Amino acid sequence: MKYFFKIILLLILIKPNAFAESKWGRGEINLHPGVAAKFVEYVKGSTTSKAPYLFAVSMDGNAYSYLYCSAGMNNCKGGDSHILQNCERSGNGVECKLFARNRTIKWDNGINTGKGKKSKINSKLSEKEIFARLTELGFLGDIKNSNNNQESSNKNNSKKEIITDIEELQKLQRYLKLGIIDQNEFNEKKKLLTKKLVTKQQDTSSNITSSDIVTQIKELKQLMDDGVLTKDEFEKAKKKILN
Repeated sequence: MKYFFKIILLLILIKPNAFAESKWGRGEINLHPGVAAKFVEYVKGSTTSKAPYLFAVSMDGNAYSYLYCSAGMNNCKGGDSHILQNCERSGNGVECKLFARNRTIKWDNGINTGKGKKSKINSKLSEKEIFARLTELGFLGDIKNSNNNQESSNKNNSKKEIITDIEELQKLQRYLKLGIIDQNEFNEKKKLLTKKLVTKQQDTSSNITSSDIVTQIKELKQLMDDGVLTKDEFEKAKKKILN
């Protein structure tokens, strides 16, 4: 009988610890830009009435939920189940895990340590700096990488790069709508990408087929329809392709 009670006691002691381990996120995850923007909003809460407490994310990176502690930093306990349930409801049932406590990212993706200065996000950082930190920790793709990489690519990869630039233009439009970048930054990046796009189309004009030309013009037309390119920019790019 004593042996039986010992087993029951052991199970009682182990169960909370098992839950504590399972509620925290593990594995690779890529945050949706909108979720990353909300994490920035969460981090920048004040240290008194809106002290960051818990931030949860769905396993696919598309849903989130977070809690502030009205009593101030490090003065709240519990709430784990509540925030996870809210996150899963907003994510249409996709499983959620805790991503951060206070301003420290706890999610273990093999890059993030979950402790120390590297994992702690300072509220004084700008939105761009927090995005850069999330990218460094492996939680967010970098919308600037393709610009730098494509400048050093050779002409043998031009067709692939043209597709990438078109996708980047579409991505920039989404970021603008989400408020991740402002209109000035959008216009600047769009100008650079459009110029590169036309240059690459000229580079490949000597060896592309009629089918390639039609496809490129259709893609540019779609960008104009989506509001990424103006009519004038579309006409100039089309003229370069046809010439």
